[in-house]
Amino acid sequence: MSDTITERAPKPHKIVIVQDVRDRLENADAVLFTEYRGLNVSQLAQLRTALAPVGGTYKIYKNTLAKVAARELNLEIEDFLLGPTGMAFVDGDAAAVAKVLDNYRREHEVFVVKGGLLGDSIVQPDGVKRLASLPPREQLMAQLGGLVQSPMAKFAGALAAPLNEMAALLGAMQQKFAGLVKALADQGGAGELAVAETVASAETVAEAALDGAAGDASTETAAPETAEPQETT
Repeated sequence: MSDTITERAPKPHKIVIVQDVRDRLENADAVLFTEYRGLNVSQLAQLRTALAPVGGTYKIYKNTLAKVAARELNLEIEDFLLGPTGMAFVDGDAAAVAKVLDNYRREHEVFVVKGGLLGDSIVQPDGVKRLASLPPREQLMAQLGGLVQSPMAKFAGALAAPLNEMAALLGAMQQKFAGLVKALADQGGAGELAVAETVASAETVAEAALDGAAGDASTETAAPETAEPQETT
């Protein structure tokens, strides 16, 4: 009798499930993890219905199979895959999906939002709550546009400022906003979160630079003229 233990090949239907989880993890703009213990089929159906219009798909897999898919992608999300776990896959606006989950949590005390995966970043429950408090992506983009346009309108009053002050302002604006707009385009929800966290500081930088430019301009304008010496007779 042989002592060799033959490892059983995984069943075909499990291979299909692991591949499905992997594909969703790989292609989603974000993934938010929840615990649905205590909720019935009808209540979960209501959640799925609420998520669909904002680009959210709610799926439930066996944790063991989800962990296999995560390992294949080198994703460190196993802490989220404990207990009855549902995953909300985001296609588009992660803030909108987080808002739906947060509202559902308020209505069902047993529902728990455990955290999320935004791009390559792990987000804890507090981060998901902050994400849920953000305005829609379109509004964030409008805010960015407003931050750029407002300082431009003030340039007319600062035309007398030295050119180096204007160059410094343009450089500061370019560094702040180019990266933020790229984050929105490339990272979806993660970019939105980054924008929200830096908008206030960007406003401060822009205002400070403009104040400095305007201050220099007013100082030059107000400089007293040197009196011409009087000829004596």
